[in-house]
Amino acid sequence: MTAEGWIDAAMGSSIPAMRKVERSALVPYTPAQMFALVEDIERYPQFVPWVSDAKLVGRTATEVTGQLEMERSGFKEKFTTRNILEPPHRMDLRLVDGPFKVLEGRWTFDPIGDRGTKIGLTIRFEFSNPVLSMMLSKTFEKSCAQLVDAFVARARAVYGATD
Repeated sequence: MTAEGWIDAAMGSSIPAMRKVERSALVPYTPAQMFALVEDIERYPQFVPWVSDAKLVGRTATEVTGQLEMERSGFKEKFTTRNILEPPHRMDLRLVDGPFKVLEGRWTFDPIGDRGTKIGLTIRFEFSNPVLSMMLSKTFEKSCAQLVDAFVARARAVYGATD
């Protein structure tokens, strides 16, 4: 076995290439309120801990394209996603550009009668570079897992706490 083959085999057995994160939360806000927060990409650096910069690349009635700069564990990486909008219930995201082989996800905003909304996030990702994958996959997975909490906290700050 070549050195490269050994490294690939070792990495393949210890680090799964494709990762998936699923999170949800119940919030006392409407689907439209939560959708608006997730759609507002430019404000992410104000409340998403690992987003150091965000740029709106384009916006239409049915999609938003944005570039995020993530900064974790001493690494900075930029990526761009195209987000297909189905307000106020769903937003699908797809990779346009960045250090990923695959990056896709879905936000859902399901009403719970008059009590609020169940927000859900599913993200699948795989870095394109095996070395980058080895260094950043767990960190990025943790960052994705924290997104729902960041948006719940943002909703409280923007819309106020409810009882």
